[in-house]
Amino acid sequence: MGIPFKVRAAATTSPQSSRGPVRSWLAGIALGLGLCCAAPVAFAADPSPQFTLSEIIPASGDGQFTITNNSSSFEVTALLVTGLGAYAGTDRPGWSAEAFFFGTDDLNCQGNSGYSFGTGFCYALTDSSAGKGIAAGSSQTFSFDPSFTDPTLPQSFVVELTDAQGNHLACMGSTLAGCDAPLVSSVPEPSSRSMLVVALVLLAFFFRGKSGPKFRLLALFGTLLGWGAASQAAVTQVVIDSSSAVNGAPIPYTAYKGRIFGELDPADVHNAIIQDIQLAPLNAHGKVPYVSTFQLTAPTDVTQASGLMFYEVSNRGGNAIPGAGSIVAGAVYLESGWQGDLLSSCTTAYPCTNLNAPYTGSSQVIQVPVAVNKDGTAITGQVYGHIANATGSTAQMVIYNTAVPYKPNSMTDPTQSTLWSLASQTTTGVDGPKTPLTLGVDWAWADCRTVPFPGTPDPTRVCLRNGFNSNLLYEMVFTAVNPLVLGVGYAAARDAISFFRHSAADSTGTANPVANRITKAISVGSSQSASFIRGSIFYGFNQDESGNKVVDGAWAQIDGRMLFMNTRFALPDVITNLYMMGDEAPVWWADYPDRARNLPAKGILTRCNATNTCPAVMETFGSLEMYAEKMSPDLVGYTAQEDIPLPPNVYRYYSPGVTHGGGGGGFTYNAAPSVSGSCIYPSNPNPSSDTYNALQDDFIDFIMNGTAMPPSVYPKLSQGQLVEATQASVGFPNIPGYPYGGDKLWPAMSYDFGPGVDYSNQSGIMSIQPPTVKAVLPTLVPRVNTDGNEQVGVPSVNLQAPLGTYSGWNITKSGIYAGQQCTLSGSYWPFAATKATRVANSDPRPSLEERYGTHAGFVCAVTAAATKAVNQRFLRASAKTSLVSSASASNVLTTGFTPTASDTALGNFVCTMAAQVH
Repeated sequence: MGIPFKVRAAATTSPQSSRGPVRSWLAGIALGLGLCCAAPVAFAADPSPQFTLSEIIPASGDGQFTITNNSSSFEVTALLVTGLGAYAGTDRPGWSAEAFFFGTDDLNCQGNSGYSFGTGFCYALTDSSAGKGIAAGSSQTFSFDPSFTDPTLPQSFVVELTDAQGNHLACMGSTLAGCDAPLVSSVPEPSSRSMLVVALVLLAFFFRGKSGPKFRLLALFGTLLGWGAASQAAVTQVVIDSSSAVNGAPIPYTAYKGRIFGELDPADVHNAIIQDIQLAPLNAHGKVPYVSTFQLTAPTDVTQASGLMFYEVSNRGGNAIPGAGSIVAGAVYLESGWQGDLLSSCTTAYPCTNLNAPYTGSSQVIQVPVAVNKDGTAITGQVYGHIANATGSTAQMVIYNTAVPYKPNSMTDPTQSTLWSLASQTTTGVDGPKTPLTLGVDWAWADCRTVPFPGTPDPTRVCLRNGFNSNLLYEMVFTAVNPLVLGVGYAAARDAISFFRHSAADSTGTANPVANRITKAISVGSSQSASFIRGSIFYGFNQDESGNKVVDGAWAQIDGRMLFMNTRFALPDVITNLYMMGDEAPVWWADYPDRARNLPAKGILTRCNATNTCPAVMETFGSLEMYAEKMSPDLVGYTAQEDIPLPPNVYRYYSPGVTHGGGGGGFTYNAAPSVSGSCIYPSNPNPSSDTYNALQDDFIDFIMNGTAMPPSVYPKLSQGQLVEATQASVGFPNIPGYPYGGDKLWPAMSYDFGPGVDYSNQSGIMSIQPPTVKAVLPTLVPRVNTDGNEQVGVPSVNLQAPLGTYSGWNITKSGIYAGQQCTLSGSYWPFAATKATRVANSDPRPSLEERYGTHAGFVCAVTAAATKAVNQRFLRASAKTSLVSSASASNVLTTGFTPTASDTALGNFVCTMAAQVH
């Protein structure tokens, strides 16, 4: 598995001698051809074909080139273009453009550094549809954005051709001379990737006599591409620890559980973005190793596989594969470990569980490297953590619901750990007076649950001599040691998907249970997992080391952050607490400037656009995300000046009036619902699951069959639908007992984490902890109607036939965060059942009686809403039947209610209007 990479090392470190380039060149030819082809390649000259490339427009701006096929028998199906700078593409049906590789300025690939990873790249233009190639005797024009170092020099190109018998011909040439020395291959139907290897070998001939670096670059990429066509070098071994039948699935399914052993080349451009990968210890192959767990759930008879694979992103290690009753028949489901810090919550050195042994746990975890200095010494850095709502003598610094995953460099040095308490803290970072606590006197790194202060030394717990006060917040900044290279989790997920999608077996011969059965892949993630999906695309991990697109579709649900994972001492378990990363990199899809930080236009899709590996994206979220997940910048940026255009491959659907992930649904009416948990108001029952089930069907149909998606629906600033989170701007009514609380939302922040942070990539090294709050950024929310309900988006049937006001906000009842947004919870306030009750309570919202008249009227309203949703493809037909049945069996306007004549007339009118909805 290490052969091509050994060539790479030799190419980059060999002395500059007359023989060095030749050796690299010959190695590239031999390995490129040997690894990409099943049999030796025989070439024979063919004198008839001649090809020209003309109409180059130099300098800058849009340009064109035209390829003319003067052959008598061959059809052009692929074109490798070098030297065309930042972009090359075509509008011809069936053709596609793919950014092929990155480099410096070798091969005259002069790229735009603001548009790509490096300073240059080349494009492969290929015909993916039979019969649409450039036929003999015809021409085709392609567009590009040239950026030549010297536009007067000829630009090189390679074309691949095929005849009716499947024989292939490759012709390389230049814009000055056209093609010379055409060659024909007797190997039928090689992969396009393999032919591109041949193309690079031909370019090596073209550059013979040129400088050594050009030879080495050609040898390197010919070798890498040839290897990538054969297998996934990053996955070295797949161990299946267990398999079991899945009961209740639509067809027989088997669940395979095990571990994936992988290794990453730290010098590979696909991995170089990972923070500290250059400081990760290397294995004997000179690679960075990792081990992750996985579960593959697939049809027991793989011939029943539909070709679709879902990569279900685990949330904080939990199972993400749907239950048997929700499995899409024929689909393959894969999940794997990606969050490396989950193996750090113990007193021993990382990892708490060594994955080199058979894994029996239920969580999806990954064992990642610990970064060290180049001299082998340990790396230290500043980490922020806090303790809230704690009682007793011992607590852990928790990030959301997981302990801070790093250990102190010293448990006794008071200069390396600073702990303080405070009685108040606003969401904008304004703190009350701080009371410092002294290590060794007031507190200790210890567990005092059984042994009194100073307790048993413990690097994961804090013991307070006088105990914790639940009304105080305790904050700490400490010098941590041994940062985890957490960005490896992105590459590990990438490699897991690519292995099961493309490989027949691992290097030991262990068979891929779904080999040759996957044609399309969709990644699905909710909340933190959606943030992982966004980060995977942003950092370029939707392209594997062989250049393949990893997933064809990505469904990011209920999250608008950039995952806090690709910095040193990162905290990926974080939600939108103060002083946590998540809004530094662009969180929008299109290229758009970060005006709050004066950063140029960039978006989540920038990197994949440059490599033509962007997936189709379905983004779904709701009201809670606007109040508690800082979703506003995703729509209008960090300065909220305008709507950010939605790219054509992104489909966005907003669920108005829902909590995080939606409520439980149903139509049971309760005039005084109970309150539980830490929030003031009842929880929000408005569901989003019915909508998401239908959208899943739509997305599958789109990815697998090309059926158009329903139009995106979401609130826009330009239409007055997004406003400041004040009662007056939102238009929230004065509801007795339920005052507006949306102004307590968690706003986006501009932080200063120190000069070592790259804010455009949300990576680097943090040195200011807690960070300085530079600015509180404008964070907008949707307007509401006179009921207090949002209207823009894809409303559930429950919201279209409402029983009350459904809000994305709720208020914390007590503790240090009292009066602020209540974590990830929305709220609900029921309508009065009758007009008399409404008037007595001074409730401005019409009662159920005034809305529906009778129980039958309510059922008709539900039926009409469900019919409309089905027609718009936002509800399954089967769900409509269930919803109408549930409404019919509900207690709405039944118990204790006797309709008047006017009530009956209103109910009949509602039903008459509902009958007109088809």
